[in-house]
Amino acid sequence: MNREILRLALPNIITTLTVPLLGMVDLAIVGHMGSETYIGAIALGTMIFNMIYWNFGFLRMGTSGFTAQACGAGDREEAMHILFRALLIGLAAAGVLVLLQYPIRLLVFRLVEGSAGVEAVAAQYFHICIWAAPAILGLYAFKGWFIGMQNARLPMWIAIFMDVTNIALSLCFVFVFKMKIAGVALGTVLAQYAGLAAAVSCWLRNYRSDLRLFSWKAVCSREKMMAFFRVNADIFLRTLCLIAVFTFIPAAGARMGDDFLSANTLLMQFFTLFSYVMDGFAYAGESLVGKYVGAQNRERMRKAIRHLFGWGVLFSLLFSLVYALWGDGLLRLFTDNDGVVAFAGTYYFWVLMVPVVSFAAFLWDGILIGATASRLMRDSMFVATAVFFAVYFSARSAWGNHALWFAFLCFLALRGLLQSLLFHRALRKSGTLRFACLLLCCLCLPAAASAQRCTDRMVRKGAVLADTVTSLKVTRKSDTLGLFLQRFPNLRELDLSRLRLKTVPAEVFQLEKLRELNLSRNRINYMPPELGQLVQLRRLVINRNPIAYLPTTVGQLRHLEMIDAWNTLIIELPLEISALDTVLKTIDLRVVQLDDWQQERMQKLLPHTEILFSPSCGCGH
Repeated sequence: MNREILRLALPNIITTLTVPLLGMVDLAIVGHMGSETYIGAIALGTMIFNMIYWNFGFLRMGTSGFTAQACGAGDREEAMHILFRALLIGLAAAGVLVLLQYPIRLLVFRLVEGSAGVEAVAAQYFHICIWAAPAILGLYAFKGWFIGMQNARLPMWIAIFMDVTNIALSLCFVFVFKMKIAGVALGTVLAQYAGLAAAVSCWLRNYRSDLRLFSWKAVCSREKMMAFFRVNADIFLRTLCLIAVFTFIPAAGARMGDDFLSANTLLMQFFTLFSYVMDGFAYAGESLVGKYVGAQNRERMRKAIRHLFGWGVLFSLLFSLVYALWGDGLLRLFTDNDGVVAFAGTYYFWVLMVPVVSFAAFLWDGILIGATASRLMRDSMFVATAVFFAVYFSARSAWGNHALWFAFLCFLALRGLLQSLLFHRALRKSGTLRFACLLLCCLCLPAAASAQRCTDRMVRKGAVLADTVTSLKVTRKSDTLGLFLQRFPNLRELDLSRLRLKTVPAEVFQLEKLRELNLSRNRINYMPPELGQLVQLRRLVINRNPIAYLPTTVGQLRHLEMIDAWNTLIIELPLEISALDTVLKTIDLRVVQLDDWQQERMQKLLPHTEILFSPSCGCGH
């Protein structure tokens, strides 16, 4: 049994890994075109097509389950008709996409806004690539069919051939024929049709003899079509929930701030990497369970489930161990930004739990697809999705970003548990399913029980990483800015410019080692006396703020060398600032409305300091 599982799982893992590789190559090609507009355009276009085609994943999954059952039953005639049924539906859907390409593009661009330049190039990319829809959906049908027929190698070779073709054509069109983004799009379209041609060729070579059994009446059978649509409708609704959750996660991070968005995007790569491996075993589950359901061999089906869960346990523990031992090194493979790595380290302990709590969801998806038990998938997904949003919104105010990750783990774990229980109920007294439920609980409950210990350990590790950060620029305002700054006690340079801040976060004044503070281009009208606590401060930038006065404690900043108060409302300086006369080198008060008397008074306070006034005032120093 293990040999059968690996025979099906390993080629599918390789097939899955080719998808992100192709995206990286396309990005590398447009990255050498000399403009970031092309990068933004292909990112936007790729996101649009991912949103579209992810919804058609049911075509592959439904085809796989029905085909595996027909294969197990030895019904090659029905297996062939399932393929043509899937191709008919896929080509019809592709035709609708092509016909509605303009309203689809307008709708998506309204929902996902980009700059005018990016949208113009992305539109060109979209209107070329949309013509690949018949090939892509046709390949979905062929891939599902081959997997159902217990043949995972053909989809692997087809995917490799298609990716190599895509890369070669895109390079040729872009760098030889100078077609720019149109060359990348055309290369993608032609490669998809080349892949479809390869799939048809492989099918004819291996299954041509089945054509003698072909019947359009059987393909269009009302009963068979209704069963196909019923299963696919359930999978479609399940996929919509999945999209809702995975779209919400980056959106929630973006609302909290760029730092949260960057950290969450970085950490989600660990889930994605694990998913590539588990998807391979899920595909193996589709093939084997479907075959044994079709053959009505319950004992072999139970054995397949036990062995699949054995592999799931092995790889979940292996990934958790690798993530635990080499977490910092893996984070730095994705970015060399110390601030992002340190901030991501604060939430890294959630990543350690992801493989353990999620492997069952992947495996049960494959098992239920093979058994065409789509209603169980749909119902468990509905409940898990509702729990995800309920947990996040109830815990968001207290836990912040931790609430998002806790909700995500609840979503993953609940899917596995509910599918275990529902399938167990469907099979009634099945020892195999009791074993699966017990195994899942034995893994998930200790993981949840150790969460607090893991939290403390990883937070300490995150603090150690944060201790190494000495320079930080915050690019977006968030409600948790103060908590975020607390994690970097050794900052020497802090840039909080352009955040529309109305007050200075109190946590800023706890950064005792701070030497440069940039608060420019905000809406701050008051500088609190806690400024005097920054005894190591050398540069203070407060330009373009409606600040009228500096606190008297500014005189305690005995290392302060420069104050940039350009375009503020400061009309006088505190007497205490005279203590800095021999240290303070420059004060920039240009574009500040000061009369001659005010300027003279300031010069008397700081006779050895260069004070810059507006030329329009008619005087300087």
